[in-house]
Amino acid sequence: MSYRYSSLTRALADRRSPLREWFDAELAVGLRQVQSEHLRDSGPLLVPAGSANPGTLGAGVDFALRYLVEPDAFPVIAAIAFSTAARMVIREVGLVATDAARSGDRPLLARACWALALCTEVYRAGPRPDSALTRLGMSGFSVDALLSLAPADGVRQSVEMLELATAALLPKVDHDQVVPGPEFEGSQFCAADADLICGDLLLDIKTRLGDVDRRTGDRRDKLPASDLHQLIGYALFDRSDHFGIRRVGIYSARYARLSTWDLEDLLVRLAGHPVDLTEARRHMWVLLGGQ
Repeated sequence: MSYRYSSLTRALADRRSPLREWFDAELAVGLRQVQSEHLRDSGPLLVPAGSANPGTLGAGVDFALRYLVEPDAFPVIAAIAFSTAARMVIREVGLVATDAARSGDRPLLARACWALALCTEVYRAGPRPDSALTRLGMSGFSVDALLSLAPADGVRQSVEMLELATAALLPKVDHDQVVPGPEFEGSQFCAADADLICGDLLLDIKTRLGDVDRRTGDRRDKLPASDLHQLIGYALFDRSDHFGIRRVGIYSARYARLSTWDLEDLLVRLAGHPVDLTEARRHMWVLLGGQ
């Protein structure tokens, strides 16, 4: 039996999906309190938006931070949709990112990861007529050409976020046990690949601007329910506890803010009663169509 939703993100976005119905029914009691606490402790927006495509920017920063935590973290997903020859070029771009992460060349790392983000978009959504990658065409598909695709504003925003992460994120995560782009047992039914696992911490990276406070006009780091549901979904997809996830967290790159929660404590707070993690994983497996 296969699950009819192609990804965890899409399943959580549909209020009628079995996964979303389970989250809404089982983990709603303490949701607003957790969200309020997160919003209350928000600091100021440190990296303003610009003209760069926010989706590509977010994916690029995600990849760049993976490289800073684990320099050999090539995102395989970036090359899946391409021919063998193109994959070799994309892997060369990955080597450029590795070298840039090790040397501290943030602009080069940003450009390489922008290219990897564009390639990943082809896998996730297919070729876009308006994409710089599409306009490049296969005849011009080279490492230098891919590195030239990042707009100046995209590099600017990326570098600012990477510099902030050097102090706000990198010293606070385990660099010895890193799994970049992990997939889980449940991913065979419903595609789900997280950003990073560092030790026992499952980490998601966000680059959004946050919401505007109507009273002050300033932006604040809001915590949507979908963020928590996504993190918990990843953890519950790990049916056999293969990764040993004990904590979940979000790094808000524009705010230089790392927020973490003990996984079992978070489940208890959201549910309003004790939650058996093993049983929750078993139930999630059944919802996905597992036997």
